[in-house]
Amino acid sequence: MKKALVILLIIVICAIPAVILGTGCKAATQESAAITTAAAASGETTAAATTMAAETDTVVAETTYKFAIVPHFASHPFWKPAINGMKDAMAQFGVECVWIGPAEYDIQGQVDTIESSLKGGINGIAFSRPDPAAFNKVSQMALDLKIPVAVINTDSAEAMPHLPYVGSDGFLAGTVVAEQIIKYLPDGGKIAVCTPIPGHTDLEKRIAGFMEVMKSHPEQIINW
Repeated sequence: MKKALVILLIIVICAIPAVILGTGCKAATQESAAITTAAAASGETTAAATTMAAETDTVVAETTYKFAIVPHFASHPFWKPAINGMKDAMAQFGVECVWIGPAEYDIQGQVDTIESSLKGGINGIAFSRPDPAAFNKVSQMALDLKIPVAVINTDSAEAMPHLPYVGSDGFLAGTVVAEQIIKYLPDGGKIAVCTPIPGHTDLEKRIAGFMEVMKSHPEQIINW
């Protein structure tokens, strides 16, 4: 049974390739489900969540599996294709899935959401790990509870325990960006490198990949 749940969880995750795999995705036929901020009425911005089962034409089986996906910065428009993919998977497999997490980039808020989700009777969970150490405790908690778990979008080799990962290679993505810039600036130029979230695992990988390629191109002036 656990093996079947792991496979089903991975299938649900793999239905959201546009964001976590960095590849194209067909446009959804309906608007992306609105992400609601759990504490919006009181002016707080600690959690953004929406249960998609009520907003789709999901055919619910007699035994309905319940999953949770807990990304960082859950309300960001970046995730809209992922939400559409999740909805497609829900409708196809007759499962329930909640998209829930901090409305802003809030590591502790995400960790707390993961922990509460694990205690809420779910059958499987997926989350991003944008910090190399902050998610170790809840990752192990999922394994101890025998809840199938996977990491999406961003992870770190230093994060423990090691878990199944569905996502892009941040370092490789950075090298691709650098190669494209070199292609369009063959005679060199001034290039600014910046990150919206310093310390974010995957963003740091992309920067590292970018800078590795640029080491061989001194004609490119990097402003960091």
